[in-house]
Amino acid sequence: MPPTMKPLQPFRMPPKAPSKIGVPPDPSTTNPGQATSISLNQPDTLVQSFTYVTTASVETQVLYTADRPWVQVTLALETGGPVAVGVQSTLQPVSNSPGILLPNSGEPRTFWIAKGNKIYISSTSVNRVTVVISPLPWLQQLTALLTAVFQTVQALLSKP
Repeated sequence: MPPTMKPLQPFRMPPKAPSKIGVPPDPSTTNPGQATSISLNQPDTLVQSFTYVTTASVETQVLYTADRPWVQVTLALETGGPVAVGVQSTLQPVSNSPGILLPNSGEPRTFWIAKGNKIYISSTSVNRVTVVISPLPWLQQLTALLTAVFQTVQALLSKP
């Protein structure tokens, strides 16, 4: 007896699982980030990275607003330039700006910024800039300890 054959069924893709990587932040807006607080036990360890594409504009754009107690922001120019970055809100003209010009070699530049501060970017042409945002857990813990000490001293001095 010949073996019975089952009819072929159409191939179906398995259901799509949610991404483990997540969606990179939209660099054209202020980065909302995570709501965090200073904690002595569990410092923030989330690292973000994305590519920011500059526009040929006479206005300075906000590249990143620090939403964590302390972060290290590393920037590297992927294309020709010139691109100026800095903590000043006015970086024009780019070639003579008060900020830092990113080198064409792709060599990274690093900023350490505290919560609430901003990094601005300005360019006269379209360029790609790699952005890596890393928390500084040891500095977060140090800030938390110093804050606790100052609050204790202030409370002791305010008692009659």
